[in-house]
Amino acid sequence: MRPPLLSILIESGWLLLMAGFAFVCAIPFQEIIAREFLMLTIILSLLFAFYFRMVIFFRQIFYLKFLAVQVLLFFSNPLLFVKTLSKMQEMFALFDSHDLLHFIVPGFQASTYQMNDAYHFFKKEFVLFSVGLLILIVFTELRIVLAFVERIKKIE
Repeated sequence: MRPPLLSILIESGWLLLMAGFAFVCAIPFQEIIAREFLMLTIILSLLFAFYFRMVIFFRQIFYLKFLAVQVLLFFSNPLLFVKTLSKMQEMFALFDSHDLLHFIVPGFQASTYQMNDAYHFFKKEFVLFSVGLLILIVFTELRIVLAFVERIKKIE
């Protein structure tokens, strides 16, 4: 078992890495795409990174060793799954019903090619992170169930 301070430092390092990942994902269209859509991409990329880490390093995360945290995650994951699906449906409706200028910062002066490129990059990144997040939520649920089964086997 690691000392608590070391565990906190490791978690802080992972959080910084996830924040860096979200920032790097938003850089290509930071000044072009409207702020609300930029924030959506940052939140999705943070959740994607968080759940990716949970799926890969489930046993090494110290706060996931507690049953209460696992139960809380187990019951909150379906809510996040439904929320992500509803946001995907909302965004796909926006993609289909609005033109390019709806997603661009008002008054942005650039060529149509640059705006179109940023829009399509944003759209692809949104689909990648949202579908990936849905898959990672399902895998996290499976990891929690597996951890619960292992806990029961240890008791027996």
